[in-house]
Amino acid sequence: MSTGSRLLLPALVGLLPGRPTPDSILLRGSVRARTGHPIALAEIRLQKGEEPIPPGPPDAIAGEDGTFEVPAPAPGTYALWASAPGYLDGRAGPLEVKEGATVEGIEVSLFSVGKTAATITVLDMEGAPLEGVSVEASSTGFALGTPVRTVSGPDGKARFEALNAAATNFKMRLKGEGASEGCVVETQASRGLKSSEEFVLEIRLGRPSRSFEGKALDASGAPIAKGRVVAVFEPDMTERFSFTGGSAPAGPDGTYRVAGLVAGEYRLRLFGVPPGGGPERLLAERAGARPGGGAIDLAVSPDLPTLVEGNCVDVDSGRPLVASEARLEIGGKIVATDKTDGDGRFSFAAHLSKEGPNILRVTHRRFGYEERWLRPEEVRPDGRYPELAFSVSRKKPEDR
Repeated sequence: MSTGSRLLLPALVGLLPGRPTPDSILLRGSVRARTGHPIALAEIRLQKGEEPIPPGPPDAIAGEDGTFEVPAPAPGTYALWASAPGYLDGRAGPLEVKEGATVEGIEVSLFSVGKTAATITVLDMEGAPLEGVSVEASSTGFALGTPVRTVSGPDGKARFEALNAAATNFKMRLKGEGASEGCVVETQASRGLKSSEEFVLEIRLGRPSRSFEGKALDASGAPIAKGRVVAVFEPDMTERFSFTGGSAPAGPDGTYRVAGLVAGEYRLRLFGVPPGGGPERLLAERAGARPGGGAIDLAVSPDLPTLVEGNCVDVDSGRPLVASEARLEIGGKIVATDKTDGDGRFSFAAHLSKEGPNILRVTHRRFGYEERWLRPEEVRPDGRYPELAFSVSRKKPEDR
């Protein structure tokens, strides 16, 4: 299957990682199509035993005549994989190699599936082009699945000159300017490519150009210098992309700015060390916040909130339950709510009562509801309630 750039020339093979030395274990052979003709510039990767092949450049590039030479790092059992545009990945091995040995005559045969050009157009939710989106294409269901990567231009188009004419998975990722680690908008799509026509696909992603900013303040109004603000994205289940949110530290004067966010609703959370000391914990939460407006100050109250988290699973299928509603009632009033996300998880902050019952009701679509009583004495020193798990089944208990 096709891999990234094909600009390397046979004369540059010696410049690749793993250049042979006089004491190297060498593996030599050729890459050919099933028809017998050599395949020029095929990428060669070495696999030791059953270990997965790590991402990165190939170990060698075949010459114009399809021949290659690749060094093995140590004695052992290896397999050689070859990939080229328009062909399924091919494998030779297992090969037993010894110290100082040279293995000759290795043949890797590739099966032609044809190739095609592809253009992926990435737009934001308003239809404007998105530049700088990383687009990765990899054929599915075949041996190596070596991905091909490119980046969308100012017109939002990401172009591939030669992809295998086969089932292909496309992954799109975009990180906004100033975004924290892991603050990435992602989506993917699988399509069948044909060699008889150029493939065209349009994808919509949220534009990660919005931010929250403000100050982190303690109960007296003084700045919290070492706090950490986390913006938790609250999906409405209509998005065709995945995004979790971002974070940022508070500066010496308590100011923060969480950047690289998409439009939508968030929970803004302030974490830090409480006034009396101890481990970092949740200090404040602001639900229903939307980025792009005015400054939002996060002020800590004398009574610190508890972070309640849990997950919901359909035990019959093992799949997460999406859009289950978690609702906390205290004294007959609803004080906090959330809905499970695509992973079946919910999360909210609340001040638990020490007098009346804290009733957590989780309602599942088509499954009814479950209730738990939350006890303040079970809250951990870090302000988190022990993880809650809810499961449902259509089967009778005796049939599970």
